[in-house]
Amino acid sequence: MIRTITTKARSMLLDSRLEDIFLAEAVNTATYLHSRLPSTSLNSHTPYEVLNGQKPELQQLRRFGSAAHKLIPREQRNRKSSSYSWQCVMLGYVHDISKIWRLWDPIEGHVIQASNVRCDESLVEGKRVIDEKSTDTLRSLADSENTDVEASNNDSGASDIEAIPSGLLVAAEQGSSEIYQDLRPQAVDAEEAKSPIILNPNGYAEAMPCAQRNRWKRAMQEEYASLKENKTWEYIPASDKQAFRWVFRTKINADETARLKARLVITGYEQIEGTDYGDTYAPVAKLVGFRLLLALAARYNSLVNHMDVVRAFLNPSVEEEIYMEAPEGIEWLEPAWSKKKHLICKLKKSLYGLKQAPRLWYKHIDGFLTTLGFVPTNSDPNIYLSCSYQTIILLC
Repeated sequence: MIRTITTKARSMLLDSRLEDIFLAEAVNTATYLHSRLPSTSLNSHTPYEVLNGQKPELQQLRRFGSAAHKLIPREQRNRKSSSYSWQCVMLGYVHDISKIWRLWDPIEGHVIQASNVRCDESLVEGKRVIDEKSTDTLRSLADSENTDVEASNNDSGASDIEAIPSGLLVAAEQGSSEIYQDLRPQAVDAEEAKSPIILNPNGYAEAMPCAQRNRWKRAMQEEYASLKENKTWEYIPASDKQAFRWVFRTKINADETARLKARLVITGYEQIEGTDYGDTYAPVAKLVGFRLLLALAARYNSLVNHMDVVRAFLNPSVEEEIYMEAPEGIEWLEPAWSKKKHLICKLKKSLYGLKQAPRLWYKHIDGFLTTLGFVPTNSDPNIYLSCSYQTIILLC
């Protein structure tokens, strides 16, 4: 759910070209819209309809970041010839009130709420018009970069690599040539040089024939080694089992180098409620809690540390009996697999894709923090306090 909301918020920011300072408003608007979208898990009903027993009103929806003209009250106008409205930026809505919008007032420099508003959705306030001269300059830079990329490809013997499109006016696209160069193996045979570069292969069958197959194999070996070290499953005689899939992603590091990751994911959509899983609820961190934590740190000049739990969902044990097919590539991932061909995997630890995985992880980390003396707050169960350690922890 967090990824769904943040992806929608980022998409709205990119569409409007607004600054990142409006991310919180974009998240609030994305949440508002998500609750008014039909869901297959709710039999095509919206979350709002299930909660309130009535269909949501939609006539108030406007494009995020569009120009919003707010009516100036008669008593606030200076003279008869003055403007009847001033232009703001449409940011969102007020909960359960259909005719009041949240606007950014560029003159006052803060968010306001207004009802007498007319939105021009064809005009997006965040967009910046690039004049003709600057456009030509950017295009010439992009064309020269493409020429360098083609020359380097010819020198490496991989002239059949598809040229990067010209006219790159977005910084992310300008950097894509460096990413592709980083993904191309340094020493390849003739067959591998002709193989296509695939940033995010759709499964094992697509990853193995591509040019980066050796790097994808190393990524799979790293993932399998962590699963094996964590004792995620044990082998038992064949029985009813669930499917799985390998998920491959290319991550871009801070130094703009590419890092290939592979993750083994079980097909949770095949799970049966009451048999394969029970309760799936896990509390989610609130944005207001994050803001409060930073505000307290700034007020008391406290130190803020960030820690990422690697492969968090693989730590807790599974309560139900869940069986899985042996993963693709097991014949070279597990040297002794020839003696275990008739066996399947019985999960002992949680795995990405399980419906109950978020809840299992929360129970696991909650139990660990509780043993250390941390106590969750009543307002946000993801915020833990400890007087003895003088520490506040926020789980995100």
